[in-house]
Amino acid sequence: MKKRNFITAFIFLLIYQFSQSQNNDNFKVGLNLGSNLFDLTHDESFNRYKGALSYSFGMSFEYIINSKFSIVSNINYDNKIMKTDYYSFYDLENMQELPAEDKTKFNYINVPLLIRFYFGNNNTFYSNAGLFYNYAINIQNVGKLKETGETVTFFEHEKIIKKYDYGVSLGIGTNFNLGDKNVFSIELKDELGIANIADYHHTNLATLKTNTIKLILNWELPI
Repeated sequence: MKKRNFITAFIFLLIYQFSQSQNNDNFKVGLNLGSNLFDLTHDESFNRYKGALSYSFGMSFEYIINSKFSIVSNINYDNKIMKTDYYSFYDLENMQELPAEDKTKFNYINVPLLIRFYFGNNNTFYSNAGLFYNYAINIQNVGKLKETGETVTFFEHEKIIKKYDYGVSLGIGTNFNLGDKNVFSIELKDELGIANIADYHHTNLATLKTNTIKLILNWELPI
């Protein structure tokens, strides 16, 4: 409950800052849209799974400290996917093993808090470093038998994976100033989870951590 209250308070703080942004030249607001590639590490059960390209979108908030440094945060919706084409489902009724495809979707609210450093001519480039917090609003597993196309659920992941995740975020990007306060940026970032999101102890699923590579486009709103 404390974590939810913290996230709620943080979001309201960002909304308040947004409402004051027209009177503060140091505060910038933007829109994010991009793709992500998700991976789960430190567990043999997921070695056969590979990340699939998916999407992220949200809002960005930046407070300029000086010409070189700023504080950056986002409120993002992340859709992340793990899948495998080499899953076997054992049919107890007919006593046979059936080939299957398996896909697990993670839907996160993603909130990073970063320090940004600008460099290069006219501060065209920047790097980010900081922390992130994820809260899962949905975890869904869907499998499909290759021979029949029947849809099945192999694991109830929402019962064995924790709702929250946190870790370290690192990124590098560049800005494109198109005039009339239209500024676009492109950023490559890595969100490396340090939390153990496994909630199924004393099994081979005792340790599970995340890693997400993101390619993000951002449009700074001309306000």
